[in-house]
Amino acid sequence: MRKYKFICTIVVLISGVTGASFLLSSCNKDRDLITVEYIDKIKLRKLPFDDKNLSNPVGQSCSSCYVGGFFLGGRVNTLEQQSQKPFLNPLGMNNSSVQKLIGKIKEAAYYSLYKQVYGAIADTITVFSNIADSISSFEKSPDLNPFSSKYDYYLKGNATPIVLIIKKVN
Repeated sequence: MRKYKFICTIVVLISGVTGASFLLSSCNKDRDLITVEYIDKIKLRKLPFDDKNLSNPVGQSCSSCYVGGFFLGGRVNTLEQQSQKPFLNPLGMNNSSVQKLIGKIKEAAYYSLYKQVYGAIADTITVFSNIADSISSFEKSPDLNPFSSKYDYYLKGNATPIVLIIKKVN
């Protein structure tokens, strides 16, 4: 089962999201495989991150300031919470309210894709959380953070920890 999921992921990476949507249309969500819904979420996650129309005045996106990392000092506990902060910060994207931000999302070219992934807008708090989820999933992705440390290779099973190498030598 995991091997099939890995193969589906490789298909997505090689053929691109659009081609993979067609190829993976038969993947079954109940069998823990990559689904068309998952592919839609992959397509969506970068769009709000790069959307300069979500600021006031228009012209600044998350990608304008993103340098990676995480807020220090306990201001937030999760990447999703961190993703929300700049939207309402006067020194960030300067939206006066969540409602104004939601209005901009409804006008965005990717709004139909948003509805496919998260459903129709029910309330502002849910939409704000969904956009934060979308952005944080992009921030966690290999598209933005292509990790390649020895530890990352170890987690993937492609490297041996130095402690084990030393023990084998001794």
